[in-house]
Amino acid sequence: MGRHASADRRRRLAAWPVVVAVAVLVLAGLTVGYFVIVNSAKTTSACTGNTVLAVTASPGAERAVGDAAAAFNATHPVARSTCVSVAVTVMSGAAAAGALADNWTGQSSAAPGLWVVDSAADVASLDASNSAMTAGHSNSNLATSPVVLAVRSATAGPVSWATLAAGPGSGTVLAIPEPVGNRASGYALESLAAAGARTPPGKAVDAAAVNTVTPLFARLTAAVPAPPATTQAALTALAAGAGNFNAVPVVESDLAAFNAAHSTHLSAAYPTGPTAGDELLAVPLTASWVTAAVSDAAAAFDAFLGDPKGTTIITADYVRTAAPPPTAVGVDLAKSVTALPDAGAGIRTSLQRAWASAGTSSPAPTTPVVTTSVTSTAASITKSTDTTSTSTAGPAGPAVTLVLDHSASMSTVEGNQQRLTWVQKAVNAGIGDSAADLFGLWSFSTGEGTAGYTKVVPLGRLSDAVGGQTRAVAITNAVNGLTPGGDTWTYGTIRAVYGDAISSAVAGRANRVIVLTDGADSTPGLTRAATVATVTALAAQNPSVVLDIIGLSSDVNSAAMTEIAHAGRGTFTALSAISDLQSTLATLLAG
Repeated sequence: MGRHASADRRRRLAAWPVVVAVAVLVLAGLTVGYFVIVNSAKTTSACTGNTVLAVTASPGAERAVGDAAAAFNATHPVARSTCVSVAVTVMSGAAAAGALADNWTGQSSAAPGLWVVDSAADVASLDASNSAMTAGHSNSNLATSPVVLAVRSATAGPVSWATLAAGPGSGTVLAIPEPVGNRASGYALESLAAAGARTPPGKAVDAAAVNTVTPLFARLTAAVPAPPATTQAALTALAAGAGNFNAVPVVESDLAAFNAAHSTHLSAAYPTGPTAGDELLAVPLTASWVTAAVSDAAAAFDAFLGDPKGTTIITADYVRTAAPPPTAVGVDLAKSVTALPDAGAGIRTSLQRAWASAGTSSPAPTTPVVTTSVTSTAASITKSTDTTSTSTAGPAGPAVTLVLDHSASMSTVEGNQQRLTWVQKAVNAGIGDSAADLFGLWSFSTGEGTAGYTKVVPLGRLSDAVGGQTRAVAITNAVNGLTPGGDTWTYGTIRAVYGDAISSAVAGRANRVIVLTDGADSTPGLTRAATVATVTALAAQNPSVVLDIIGLSSDVNSAAMTEIAHAGRGTFTALSAISDLQSTLATLLAG
């Protein structure tokens, strides 16, 4: 019995350490949980509400800004006693600039308090149309990333933009997807244009350089006439050994990300010479939707992007910053690259047009293209069969149809002269200085009659005879004879002129329709949507015809004109000062 009692005591005593240990762990867990709850409550109690900072990022900034936003949100930021969270959406810089200029009207995403671009040209575009919205932004880049050439294996020797521009002797066959929507293609074309035109170091590509690229672009499009639609698709084909090309322009950071996500890796070839690429820039915005809390949140996130912690996060996404670069497969983030200054949105658009024209090689139709007439209560699209002097396309410049608003509002005085006077001077100077030799002229105002527009001088060579005088003289006299009066039926005019331009397009040339207007449309019975639909359908019939619109005042509906111009494969430019008209028009006439 004694032995049994002694053993029993040993067993009961051995259980106590376990009980004590469990109790200690439970108490410790409760204590930790208590302090977590208390600290969380303190954080929450410091907020009187919630503020969502909407950030719009360009494609080149998407990864870096998204990762930085996640890290910033993890710090539980507070602005004006509200808890802040950053939400990032992606939109091309050009589209965002247009949407912001129109006060974000009709956009599906939230209006941003901070805009992070991958091209300074987009900021400059908004600066020009609404400088107050971007006032005070820094001009220092958060990061950069140059365009490179993706190849299946490292090149045996050096390659340069100059040798690529000079001819096929380099052995490099480039697949260049459409530059509209593929920023790497645009950067490559800009770099090639700088090399081909021998642009001095430190200078940006200008209109004169654009005029020299036609043979180069024609050779490149002929070498790979049907490239993949996107840069990613081209990289995938290259990695698989498919296609009739051995190199693809791609932004360095995108190539590093591609290699990180795929088992087959590509290598970066770095052409020597000035090279374009991404320039990440954060722009806090001032607008009606930016509250004090959003403004403070934008400032805080902007500061975070530029501080050492933010820079480390951004650098990890394979962009170049002041921080030491990470190791990335297929690229050399430490390799020296000579930066090509940003040429601006106008030159970028001119290069896109030149590329589109180079890829248009269909023969001239023996008869004018017939298009379907779409009528409205205002007017119908007229179809011109006048092809006088346009049957033979010469080598110089685009075929340009100028469309000039001379409604009553054009009598508004700016800089000591009427808007119409500014237009007359800019048009006369533009025609005189342009390399183009094919011009036509339309004017529009309800003062001209029930249609609201007039085909004043049909498209043709400036040297040809029109009504007993040269076309150059006829256009000059007609432009100088315009007087302000009537209303602005812009939609009806655009449909008529663009339809005529499609049917009488000059084969082998870029064909430009350039509309200058200063007011809101008032075409009766014709909507913006209907106009866009008509222009889209017409544009599909002939991709060589581009519609550009220049807004001379803030009365022009930027969003509507941007949508219509894009439907016609062109752009809308909102002038911040009418004194910029001559240079803007000269850029459009260049290519």
